[in-house]
Amino acid sequence: MAEITLETDPRIVRSRRSVIEATAEVLATEGLIGLTHQNIARRSGVSRATIYRHWPTREDLVVVLLESFSMPHFLPSSGTARQKLQRNIGVQLDALLDPHYRAVYLTAQSVADLPAVKERLRVINIDRVESLRRLLEPEYRLADAEQVTDVLALLIGPLLQYATFVGAVSERLTSAIIDAVVEYLDRYCRVDDPEPPPASSLES
Repeated sequence: MAEITLETDPRIVRSRRSVIEATAEVLATEGLIGLTHQNIARRSGVSRATIYRHWPTREDLVVVLLESFSMPHFLPSSGTARQKLQRNIGVQLDALLDPHYRAVYLTAQSVADLPAVKERLRVINIDRVESLRRLLEPEYRLADAEQVTDVLALLIGPLLQYATFVGAVSERLTSAIIDAVVEYLDRYCRVDDPEPPPASSLES
């Protein structure tokens, strides 16, 4: 008989999902100030004692939410950097137009300086960062965390601003965002003599 663990017990799985959904709803409607154990218990139907036992602090609730609502990876593509970014920018914007995603993203920024949250964010974003690096290779190389942060700020920052206060993003703005990213890449990240990508990646 298979052992029932915290990850497979149906009751715990349901409770975890309910808490995550309630946390996202609270952040989307009330912001970080409304993220209390009492509020989450009321919305999720999970007892406050259970929530305290598994997620004793507000930061713990944010972390479990971040693990479930991470931003989408950058999808492999061919062509110039501009073409690759053009094909990917819509996917990133669609996520930010979702009020739950947007609330999580904004919350992550507001608590990112807390050591426990910062470390979890780093781990959660490893694969996403690598997908961005792979997308831009071989013409460009993001050599360090600062360059990754710069590119994501140039790309995602304006999208987040518009998704929060306007909604739709115009084609003119999309083009300007990509122009800014490509200009940065050309100035700081260009590889002088890039090796041609493997044949398999050209076919994808």
